[in-house]
Amino acid sequence: MKRITAAILALSMMFLCACSGQNSNNDASTTANQQTESITKSFSDWGSDLLPADFPAPPASAYNISIDSGKASDNGYRSDFVRVIFTCFERDIYDFSNKLQANGYVGGIKNIQSHSTYYPEGFLGAWQNGVNLIRVNNAKINETGDITFVFDIIDCIDSFPEPLERLFPKFNGYSMGTGQYYRYNENQEIVSRNFEGDFTQDAWYWDFGFENAFIGVTNEQLTEYEDILVEAMFGGESSVTVADDCTFITYNLYKEIGGVLYGVFIAYNQTLRMLDIVYTNEPSLITGQEVVRQ
Repeated sequence: MKRITAAILALSMMFLCACSGQNSNNDASTTANQQTESITKSFSDWGSDLLPADFPAPPASAYNISIDSGKASDNGYRSDFVRVIFTCFERDIYDFSNKLQANGYVGGIKNIQSHSTYYPEGFLGAWQNGVNLIRVNNAKINETGDITFVFDIIDCIDSFPEPLERLFPKFNGYSMGTGQYYRYNENQEIVSRNFEGDFTQDAWYWDFGFENAFIGVTNEQLTEYEDILVEAMFGGESSVTVADDCTFITYNLYKEIGGVLYGVFIAYNQTLRMLDIVYTNEPSLITGQEVVRQ
């Protein structure tokens, strides 16, 4: 509505200037052109220097644009962030994703429908180019049929926790955070979500799934990590499946160290280039059943 109002005001101003008299035609024409250029510019760029230089222009139907910044501590992100809010039609957000990819970002976006089996319903999207990581924080469908998107942008920072490297090969990727640690008691009840510097004898897992997933992961990176895990003597099974209209490559891999069976569980969304990984010293927490040691 604001876009339509602005256009009507511009046309009205041009009409009034044209009727103001022959002696002022040149001035009126100049003023009208300046106003038209200003209106066009407001919808062809973001009007902010907070955004990366390679961030594409707003989607064709975008309006109600808002750009702000925040601290990492506000959301538990790996760095301070820039938040971009805008409203546009669904068809235009896919074109925007294509432009991000054309500019060197790896990732994608998809509207996960109500029949979803893996992800929550709604828009899921994220991209990274080794410098900036962009993720859809929220998306709300309005009564008018368009959608208000919230994009958060952070720095690409190594997200793999150093303590995990004592037990598992490192995955070189970027996430919004450093994953979520869970420690359980003998009754499989969560007793802590805070890693205290060392691994205990209690059951635990470290989750890089969903909002903590690694973003912009290529097929080549996945294959390379598979090779590294195999070289480190992790073994198990893999499969390809389809869920939520996305193709997944999954791995369930295990290795016994000092009488303890460790597990790596991977779900790679080949469609959106997202990688979920869970590391654990108690695979049954993930599988729901006792894993038979080979």
